[in-house]
Amino acid sequence: MSVRMAYADCMALEYCDRVSMRLTVSTSNLLEGSYGFRAEAIADSRLYYGSNVEEYSVVGVEFRLGTYLRGRMQDTLRACLSEEAATLAIGVLLGDTSAMEEGLIENIRYGGIAHIFAVSGLHIGAMFAACVFLFRRKLVPAPIRFCICLAVLLFYGSICGYSASVVRATVTCAVLYLCRLSGLKTDSLENLSIAAVIVLLLYPTLLFGVGAQLSFGACLGILLLARPLERGMGKIVFGVSDFIRYQIFHVPMPLPVDIFRRNTSPAPLAKQYVGKAISFLSVSLAAQIGTAPVLYTAFGYFSLVSIALNCVFVPIVSVCFAPLLAVTALALILPQAVGAILLYPVGVVSSALLLPFHVLRFSAGIVQSISLTAPAMIAYYSAVAVASDKINLPKWQRRVTVIAFVLVFVLCVAVAS
Repeated sequence: MSVRMAYADCMALEYCDRVSMRLTVSTSNLLEGSYGFRAEAIADSRLYYGSNVEEYSVVGVEFRLGTYLRGRMQDTLRACLSEEAATLAIGVLLGDTSAMEEGLIENIRYGGIAHIFAVSGLHIGAMFAACVFLFRRKLVPAPIRFCICLAVLLFYGSICGYSASVVRATVTCAVLYLCRLSGLKTDSLENLSIAAVIVLLLYPTLLFGVGAQLSFGACLGILLLARPLERGMGKIVFGVSDFIRYQIFHVPMPLPVDIFRRNTSPAPLAKQYVGKAISFLSVSLAAQIGTAPVLYTAFGYFSLVSIALNCVFVPIVSVCFAPLLAVTALALILPQAVGAILLYPVGVVSSALLLPFHVLRFSAGIVQSISLTAPAMIAYYSAVAVASDKINLPKWQRRVTVIAFVLVFVLCVAVAS
């Protein structure tokens, strides 16, 4: 049940206090919400609302480690950072944006990156990636590595509250890692499908949930399109670079022996970094392609600005999330002055990240009148599937089939609109 209380009353309570109160309880029997079917709310049993709190009293303490640490983290961040930086850090780490200025959070929503404040696949995935990186050496047996990673994810889930989105992301990461460690000869797409089946068995309503659709859509886009996009972007970037070097600046072509040995000799350092940047960008772009129809269908707008912002903010949050959580955890046990020094870079980065949303005013998007019907969605994701390397087709057949599905998608959109 969701309870609305005055801010001053909430601040008067301590974390883990057990409260008795008189209030007005109303039942939420609406299946539709602001963004369509209320799948997450139904899965989390948020079916009742409390308002008009008349009186309350603390009747005891119900200590829960996750709730206690959540409160301590919020207090520490507010004590060591400015109000705006603290609210951003709390939103990213814990998914709580209640203290964020309304105009700012609305501008972030229109920018298309409000999902960084919803604890789900992005956050759990970043934690999972950090754990896998720490235990990348095979010094620890695989079962112990799996148990440690799973324990870390479950512990973080207890701090954020075991919402359906947290459970969904944890199950997905656990299934993928278990299949990887066990040596099962399964495809990543098969592992994602297994995770989806398990999640839907636990929470069937998430089939219609925006959060679940976005998470699995992003994973699907990455698995299907990341490598083809990386190859295509690499050919364009390195092709243009070679043309400029050899044709415009007349740099001598490499000797034939160097060309034949290019697979065994290391690439130049600059080329390696450019390749990593292309790989990074291709993953972000693939995730955006996988989630674009869901974003438009759920929120009613879509903007090219959101693609650019997501390509910037999602990688930054993914990379900085685990270090931010680790620094915050250290600040909990160290004196406040030391914690403020440790968290100082967080304030600087937060100011830089929020600057575009203070300077620019984003609108509801450039496309608002398109109707995405079921046939259009099927044609869209069929084109994505065929464009991937998961279906073995000759190049000309692949291109013709993709173009055909794109034309079907455009036709369905035109007819529906």
